[in-house]
Amino acid sequence: MKADIHSHLLPGIDDGARHVSESESILCQLREEGLTHLAFTPHFYPAHDSIDRLLSRREASARRLAESPGFGAFTPAFGAEVYLTEALFNHEGIARLCYEGTRFILTELEYGVPFGKGVERKLERLINDLSLVPVLAHIERFPYLLNSPELVAYLREMGCLCQMNLDSFGNVFMKRKMLRLAGEGMVDYLGQDLHRTSIDSRKKKKILSEIDRADPQFVARCDAYALETIFH
Repeated sequence: MKADIHSHLLPGIDDGARHVSESESILCQLREEGLTHLAFTPHFYPAHDSIDRLLSRREASARRLAESPGFGAFTPAFGAEVYLTEALFNHEGIARLCYEGTRFILTELEYGVPFGKGVERKLERLINDLSLVPVLAHIERFPYLLNSPELVAYLREMGCLCQMNLDSFGNVFMKRKMLRLAGEGMVDYLGQDLHRTSIDSRKKKKILSEIDRADPQFVARCDAYALETIFH
């Protein structure tokens, strides 16, 4: 895995890394594991924050982290993980939350809310009204997606893309269904969604080995698409 489009490693900005030294420690491990491209995507909760405040905090945190010796080893991208509630559409300039220089927006669906016309309508507003491309974060966390390749296919036809978290492939209850979706071409990106700790290297190697046995090209496809669209 060379490219990671989802992380919370900017220090002191959300529930991720608390300070630069914590970020540095994780970045060091990622570098040793061969990661070369890393996106920083702090949470944006539209009911409790403003886009201007988030971007100001993100910029200040990125400046602090950029002074660390390990930061320069990565090609960075900056975006946000945007919680998709009705409150989002009270904000102007939503496109500023996209990965910089793109129309791709990392979108976290509401937990505990079943899929229905309300969710679909909000996604349609991003796609049709704002000309954005929702990248649905860690789709395996939503049973209505994990258990329904047909619904995932429908959302992709709408214009959504899908991201999965690498460590979720280590969950025995999710793995088979995740691999099915990946094998059917329903997953566009991998991320590690790292906050304050990294994935154990031995566990990561085991997960990647199991993915490789199921689909030898899957990780490479995700890396290539991330480099083409997010880190272009």
